[in-house]
Amino acid sequence: MYRIPETQECYTFTYQKSTKEGDTYVCQQCKIYAGKKPKPIWHMQNNIVKEKAAEGVFIKALKTNQVEEAPASMEHIPPQLRLLPDGSSFVHEMEPTQHIYYNRGTIERAARNGLHAIVADGVHSFQPRQLGRQGQLYTVHGVCRNGVEVPLLYAVTCKKTEQAYTTIFGHLKRVLEDTTYPASLRVVLDFERSAINAASRVFPTATVQGCAFHLAQAWNRNKNKMGLTKFLEGPSKNPLVVDWWDTIKGVVFLPRRLHRE
Repeated sequence: MYRIPETQECYTFTYQKSTKEGDTYVCQQCKIYAGKKPKPIWHMQNNIVKEKAAEGVFIKALKTNQVEEAPASMEHIPPQLRLLPDGSSFVHEMEPTQHIYYNRGTIERAARNGLHAIVADGVHSFQPRQLGRQGQLYTVHGVCRNGVEVPLLYAVTCKKTEQAYTTIFGHLKRVLEDTTYPASLRVVLDFERSAINAASRVFPTATVQGCAFHLAQAWNRNKNKMGLTKFLEGPSKNPLVVDWWDTIKGVVFLPRRLHRE
């Protein structure tokens, strides 16, 4: 066998014959494909790869479907998944349209370690299928001393109402009220009005701020919608428009005292 340099693959040679010049060996792989056209060989190898990949998907699906315990759903969560290893609750609210999960101890430790900001946002790719396209996984992270971030709370919900967000933030506040957290807490959200209203109601002394990333996304959408892109790049690029656009994007980095009311 001869290992191909810088790979984990090898060529395999088998003895063919002996001559006065020495022994002759033939590469097994070359012997298999000798005299054949390359295109059919490529298709054959491609089909082998596809078959192997399909087998892997089938085996994974088979293993998943063979799990004996009842799967978790919005109506049912197996008892062993409701509790943390120390026996405390992980599932704190379980309704057909909304679940809320958190480790109370994690939130308390975050408060003791200088929790000064919470950041919340939702994603729409990991929700249970039964919630449909309206479902979301809403996560709340805490920012502690030295910029350490820690996940505090997870919610699976199909509602984006102010009441739904009030319930989510209400769970977090009830735990924080038993600890010491700053009245000047910062709450960073996207620009969803219902979430902003809920956070302002639950944390009346906190500073509720929009996320610069989501603001930039909104700007870019409107930039394209209003036809400004052609003045920022390409043959119609205008230096004045480019400077104006850069100034707008930099506004979020100005201190609050320089903002116009």
